[in-house]
Amino acid sequence: MKRERYDIPMREPCSEFIDAYNAMGRHFNELRKSMPESLSFLRTQPVPPMIDHLSFKLGNQIFFVYLDPMDDSVEPVSNLDAMIEFAEDSTAIPCLMPMRRARIGWEHAISGWGLIDARTGKPVDPPDLVTDELIEMSDWELHDFAVQVVRNSLTEEEGVEVTSYCSNPGIDPSVWFRNIETGEEGYVVVRGARYPNLEALPPEDPESLIEHCAFRTRNAFFASVGAANNEDPFDPDARDNGNFLPLNRGGGMLIRFQGLVPLIQTSSH
Repeated sequence: MKRERYDIPMREPCSEFIDAYNAMGRHFNELRKSMPESLSFLRTQPVPPMIDHLSFKLGNQIFFVYLDPMDDSVEPVSNLDAMIEFAEDSTAIPCLMPMRRARIGWEHAISGWGLIDARTGKPVDPPDLVTDELIEMSDWELHDFAVQVVRNSLTEEEGVEVTSYCSNPGIDPSVWFRNIETGEEGYVVVRGARYPNLEALPPEDPESLIEHCAFRTRNAFFASVGAANNEDPFDPDARDNGNFLPLNRGGGMLIRFQGLVPLIQTSSH
């Protein structure tokens, strides 16, 4: 099937969208308190580039949420069709979250979780969709995890602040950061690798990306994050005989991350 391409807006959301977004976040935080099993957030910041506005994992399911302010005066900050397509590629459930103005601030327009399926318009109750089925991690999930590993590594460095990040494997750079003292910026192109691959391949043309971002900085880095099922037999011939275990959503993993390398060095790979 031929896929259409959608533009991903880079504009900052308006203050009214931020207010509605914060109200949505408070709603989900309250729901999380009542969950018998852990609800973990994946995206929790309305920072461009955005396809989903908020995403979370519950059991073996992932939900992408698109905030609908139900007000034409609040300008959209992303493309709903792109979010639906991206969710399907990522084995996630695309949801709409209608929000309406209240006497003070914003509130969810539908009772319960407040979600409807963006494809069918039917209400979505996330706990009802959780099963015991093993679901293999999608490329998006692996990339999102790899970005998280890099973000955590940068956050642990003294004097470094992560300013933005993107979990879409089709968008580079993946992480932007800055030196708090000097204000100097840098960015990281992140790639995830599934065992039996130990290292991820860098971008084919790093020079073009460096030139594209040169108006902001030339401090460009690459990070490979390898992941293996923690119950893998680690057969030395796994690449040839296929004797390895898949990465399952929510399952244990062993990580291989050896830090950042200058992106320009990867052009010799």
